[in-house]
Amino acid sequence: MFNIERIENVHVYTDMSNDTYNNVTVIEEKSGIVLIDTFMKKETMTKFLNLVNEYNKPIKSVILSHWHIDHSLGAFFLKGKDVYSSRECKSHLEDFVDQHQDRLRDLGIIEEGVSIILPNIVFDRKLVLQMEDDEKLILESLPGHSFDSIILSYKDILIVGDTIVGKEIELFIPPVIPPDAKKSKSEDLLKAVKHIEDINPKYIIYGHGQRVNPKEVIKDNVIRITELMKS
Repeated sequence: MFNIERIENVHVYTDMSNDTYNNVTVIEEKSGIVLIDTFMKKETMTKFLNLVNEYNKPIKSVILSHWHIDHSLGAFFLKGKDVYSSRECKSHLEDFVDQHQDRLRDLGIIEEGVSIILPNIVFDRKLVLQMEDDEKLILESLPGHSFDSIILSYKDILIVGDTIVGKEIELFIPPVIPPDAKKSKSEDLLKAVKHIEDINPKYIIYGHGQRVNPKEVIKDNVIRITELMKS
């Protein structure tokens, strides 16, 4: 079900069971595990967590790259863990719970008994987390795919959520879904991708799609975003 790619102590789990190729990132440290994003479905999260249990280490926290439920809903299966996000992400999730969650459950998109877990640790523009071995995990706001999107820097790896997507994934310009419409702008997505290009990371991990050379995937995203903005 999963393709697992390892970059030192960072492991990327790609769900190969559907054509959206959702990714969840595991940062493994001696004392425990940090997750970046979650899967959405109970079956997928159960199989993923069974694999994570084989590390024989506790899950310390979950960090959400943005509010969309294909990245955030699986936090339901990690109750009691710290959930980090941007303040905007928490605000979007609160609005989603009030305005949309019941409707999507009625449609069968959200499974019965599953609900959004709101982040309990939020930040505005930047948050630096001290990791083991003097490493840092840096969370920074970068509006793009959605207004609440963030990027995460760890070692020579940049984790970008859906601000960049794999070449095999259909690309959308903001607003991606109606709840994003208030603040999201297509211009922000292009600016965000070009900002990532300026960072020039050795490795990029994105929310959907199998990884390829960073320069190649950035170029592909710039071309596709530009074309969509012209149409």
